[in-house]
Amino acid sequence: TDQDLYRCVTQSERGSGVSNFAQLIVREPPRPIAPPQLLGVGPTYLLIQLNANSIIGDGPIILKEVEYRMTSGSWTETHAVNAPTYKLWHLDPDTEYEIRVLLTRPGEGGTGLPGPPLITRTKCAEPMRTPKTLKIAEIQARRIAVDWESLGYNITRCHTFNVTICYHYFRGHNESKADCLDMDPKAPQHVVNHLPPYTNVSLKMILTNPEGRKESEETIIQTDEDVPGPVPVNSLQGTSFENKIFLNWKEPLDPNGVITQYEVSYSSIRSFDPAVPVAGPPQTVSNLWNSTHHVFMHLHPGTTYQFLIRASTVKGFGPATAINVTTNISAPTLPDYEGVDASLNETATTITVLLRPAQAKGAPISAYQIVVEELHPHRTKREAGAMECYQVPVTYQNALSGGAPYYFAAELPPGNLPEPAPFTVGDNRTYQGFWNPPLAPRKGYNIYFQAMSSVE
Repeated sequence: TDQDLYRCVTQSERGSGVSNFAQLIVREPPRPIAPPQLLGVGPTYLLIQLNANSIIGDGPIILKEVEYRMTSGSWTETHAVNAPTYKLWHLDPDTEYEIRVLLTRPGEGGTGLPGPPLITRTKCAEPMRTPKTLKIAEIQARRIAVDWESLGYNITRCHTFNVTICYHYFRGHNESKADCLDMDPKAPQHVVNHLPPYTNVSLKMILTNPEGRKESEETIIQTDEDVPGPVPVNSLQGTSFENKIFLNWKEPLDPNGVITQYEVSYSSIRSFDPAVPVAGPPQTVSNLWNSTHHVFMHLHPGTTYQFLIRASTVKGFGPATAINVTTNISAPTLPDYEGVDASLNETATTITVLLRPAQAKGAPISAYQIVVEELHPHRTKREAGAMECYQVPVTYQNALSGGAPYYFAAELPPGNLPEPAPFTVGDNRTYQGFWNPPLAPRKGYNIYFQAMSSVE
């Protein structure tokens, strides 16, 4: 309040006029000293206490008003209040507001300046909804890219929110996985990586803010095919014969799609027979998707072959699995001795025969053996076509004492017979521990020549 003597002074072109002094009292409009107090807050309301008991200026107070606005806006609203508290309704969630109190005393110009501001923010509201149906932007074998509508404030109802993609899938071999990935809400595209190929993946999006969450419906997407995994090495089985190998296998544990074919390439890598070439190019065979075995023909005996097996989908071949299989060795082949040159010379105690080198089949010749069988009237000659080798070496002395029908007259190293050469049965010499005794005169003998192969 300001009290003093005042008078009016007027001026014009003709002169000045002055009134008498009068005593006037000037009143200051009221204004709160402190800002309003916040009592409660929600997504769309603020409950305040006016806190207008302490004022600057003169009373009496005949009107209290609340003035509020968004701190980021330009508009202002004023509401008359007749209670010590007031609730502001229909506010925007997660929005900052500035609130002041206006006081008015009687008389013209009795409304004072707004009091100090209360600056506060409403809470977030629960999201309105999730984005509409997820849009699949790209599908690859191990990743899925997802698009959705822009997430504006009218959907999120909060300036702070999270977008999460949750996915799960089931595969064979009891494999399953479920996970959730936090995404950048501002990114135009969202990618889920490290997925298994050719698998149904369930996707859903979750929009979360501090006040709640909204989940979308699940969308099921099948990832694309990829090249298959390797054929299981423990499923490879090879059965060996002299000139062929039977090989079977199983489908890859991770087919990563629909198997369309199998490819098997094979080549010889080593052989017990030095005459077999092992540096040739590999050969390749293809099997249909439902054929997991193959018989490889026309192979060399005693030879190790490496097989590389790989499966294919429409995306191409996967990695190869290797297995080495060795064919069985075969008995050496001897030329036919029936006919001419079978016997070169005979004496009373010897018979000279022509020995021809054997042809190795799968393993080198390890020894030649000459077997002598004495003919008896009641014993028939062995069939040439059904001959089998004499497996048990018997010396002449053991044959006499044990009554064996045959004995080994000699064993020759393969280096002793590089080409056809004569050999005298009954020359009374010892070969590799076998005595070649003179033959008995006027007796008949069968003389057998056999070759041995060994990989020992």
